[in-house]
Amino acid sequence: MKTLTKIALATILTLVWACTNQPETKQVPSSVSTNAPTTVSILPTDLTGTWVSEKYIADLKKIKCLRQAFDNIEPLTVLNIRKGDMIGDTQRVSVSYNGHEGSEYFILFKPYKLANGVTFSEASDEPPYKLHNARDLILENGHLVLQNYDENGRPTYWSKYVRTSIPKSLEGEGEFDNILEHVSIQTLFMGKWSLIKNNGEKSTVQIDDKGGLTGFGSLKTLGVYTDYVGIDFANDMAYFIDEHSKKPITMAFKHFGNMVEFWDEKSKSKNVLYRISR
Repeated sequence: MKTLTKIALATILTLVWACTNQPETKQVPSSVSTNAPTTVSILPTDLTGTWVSEKYIADLKKIKCLRQAFDNIEPLTVLNIRKGDMIGDTQRVSVSYNGHEGSEYFILFKPYKLANGVTFSEASDEPPYKLHNARDLILENGHLVLQNYDENGRPTYWSKYVRTSIPKSLEGEGEFDNILEHVSIQTLFMGKWSLIKNNGEKSTVQIDDKGGLTGFGSLKTLGVYTDYVGIDFANDMAYFIDEHSKKPITMAFKHFGNMVEFWDEKSKSKNVLYRISR
């Protein structure tokens, strides 16, 4: 019996020694990148269109003031990526700085460390393009994510952009202000409203994504400017187009939650001409 006990004890010790001397293995989280080059899955056609800062749209919804949202805008606001602007494996991109006319950047489609990412950067105007200030441009769940880096290559801040539907007339260059104003119409005004005019007349108004009006009498179009107006210079500016005169009628306006008031921008008193509410 003692012999069997010794044999069993020796067997257990042998197994323990074998287990403790196995090579160590570590579980690597799936989210950790190996930085191995992969074939880029983004195509130029995946990125074409007009992309607007998600922060600007979020600020509009929260603040409900065009100029204040515009003042808080992030530096790179709009990316306009047009069809037919490919040069080899490089795509030209018009961008907006602080909501105004910016300059051209480039997207370089090449093997990259992320399967859903490409190089986005400034570049020389003549081939071979010399990229500098390169950043990651990543397509993620229908958004464009711009990852920035410091001078040591460490990730700093990132920005997110959403593709925006705009009229054909705004797809050319030099229209960045109009693009943001168009986004403001979609964000703050699109939909059905109850209208009360200053004479007490009431109606139901429908505003489409281009600012088209129905139920507003002879006023057929609503537009907005990212500028302050009014006697205290603290209100947003809008304009209506009359179907007869075809001339813009400029007004000051202010959002109050689910209500918007419009009045003569030059008036010394706030005589509300139109009030719409949801």
